[in-house]
Amino acid sequence: MFTVIAALALVVFSAIAVSAQTAKIQIIHNAADPAAETVDVYANGEILINDFKFRTAFGYVEVPAGVPITVAIAPDTSTSAASKVFDKTFTLEAGQVYVAVANGLLKLDGFATNADLNARPLTFDVYPVAGRTEAKESGTVDLFAWHGSTDAPAVDVVAGGSRLIQGISYGSASSYLTVPPGVYDLGIAPTGGAPIATFRADVSGLGGAAIVIVASGFLDPAANGGGPAFGLFAVAPTGGDFIVLPSVPTPPTALVQIIHNAADPGASVVDVWAGTSRLVNDLAFRTATEFLLVPAGVEIPIGIAPGTSDTSAQTLATFNVNLAPGRYIVTASGLLDTTEFAPNGDASAASRSFSLYSAGDIRSVASEVGNVDILVFHGATDAPKVDILAGGAPLISGLSYGQYAEYKSVPTGSYVIGVAPAGGAAIASFTADVSTLGGKAISVFASGFLDPDVNKGGVAFGLFAALPSGGALIQLPPVTTSVDETSSSISELNVSPNPITGDARFSYYIYRDATVTARLIDVTGGSVALINLGFATAGRHQASLGVLNVPSGPYYLVIDSGFGTVSTMINIVR
Repeated sequence: MFTVIAALALVVFSAIAVSAQTAKIQIIHNAADPAAETVDVYANGEILINDFKFRTAFGYVEVPAGVPITVAIAPDTSTSAASKVFDKTFTLEAGQVYVAVANGLLKLDGFATNADLNARPLTFDVYPVAGRTEAKESGTVDLFAWHGSTDAPAVDVVAGGSRLIQGISYGSASSYLTVPPGVYDLGIAPTGGAPIATFRADVSGLGGAAIVIVASGFLDPAANGGGPAFGLFAVAPTGGDFIVLPSVPTPPTALVQIIHNAADPGASVVDVWAGTSRLVNDLAFRTATEFLLVPAGVEIPIGIAPGTSDTSAQTLATFNVNLAPGRYIVTASGLLDTTEFAPNGDASAASRSFSLYSAGDIRSVASEVGNVDILVFHGATDAPKVDILAGGAPLISGLSYGQYAEYKSVPTGSYVIGVAPAGGAAIASFTADVSTLGGKAISVFASGFLDPDVNKGGVAFGLFAALPSGGALIQLPPVTTSVDETSSSISELNVSPNPITGDARFSYYIYRDATVTARLIDVTGGSVALINLGFATAGRHQASLGVLNVPSGPYYLVIDSGFGTVSTMINIVR
């Protein structure tokens, strides 16, 4: 066991003679390098701790503040600080409390690297972080986590299905958490992933205490000089040997991202319940959660309730799910009362009633380095079966409402994405700039109504992207043109009246002389009528649309100048 030498009193006494101000500090030895298993610690050239062993800690003591203190680390056989293998000078702030953690490798040769770009250098260092000698509130336990495993990636700490700590990298400390005394199973997960190991922390008898949870050792001892294996430990404020947190079985979990894509104005904000527990509070339309941890292999009733709900008994709809371990996207889409909204003439479309649509085997990264993998969902209740075009060429064919397409992997860049009735020409185009998303996997959603006027004034159609981190969906900007930019294009198509009960008139603007045609397309992409409008000079033009023999329903009017097209949705009512 390490000992504190009487010279410490001399060091402190002489320093206080210069400055009577003090700070408190706890020192922790968490350097797993076998060459640093036992070390001597010097302060300003005097021995401070003799034979300081790995996975032990020195309890809080008062030390001088406001004056430089040089800490040197030497082999346990040292007789003076001249044998040091590391030194660093600190000036502590008066009245503050610190935890100083010794961590890292004396030499990098023979040890695994760390691919985490946010990790601290793996070389040996002493890291001072803010500490507490006791909990701020009596009867509670304050704790922070220290990531001290040189070959471990950034991790999350999970308890009770929640990510208590997110994205902590090697050489970093989390903020303090305050928890009631109790027994907690702490899962260690790669950031954003499912737990790969679980450790039990029994803090039921530590009310009023402040402790440190330390990740210690190597994930792969064989690649790290045969050093100690990874584990989770607790350090008490009084110091001493690390307290082992025993490993326990890790329960199977699924990772689920929930996306609110239901355009019904009556479901603009919802709560998501898992059984009687609120899983998500106030999920707004066109927002996504991060990937949530959900128990796998058991049936869970998932309830969707108004954003004002207080209990699971207030759900609007409930769906029983039983997920295998894996990654999923679950999209909420549809209508609370279909009779108040426009129909969908696509026989392959899913029911327009509010429902949850799940996709499995969701990718965490792109399948090819440098590419972007895109999953597309058709979530517009009044839109027909569609093709998705990229650069005018089909990327996805025949996607009906309620369906996901298979992943498409594309190089980074900026694309013009066209949406077309299946087999037809694009009726809307959007810009998808994925130039900065190399290596990522994202999802894109057709969202909203093609014709808001016949859908209770709901939001208009658009394409939106969801990132794995969640948050507000990212709108893909509609492609717009100007007179200067598109001297060969056609635009400004207006139809009146719309809905149409008899004949209607429409107007359009072309930017150069052209022979113009008009096509009427049904929701399956089939051509219903073709009208030759003849030669037209640059400028605005009007024409008649006779639809007396066309059945009721939604259609697309597409005007083609030979140099470009413009389209709009119309509704024929009998």
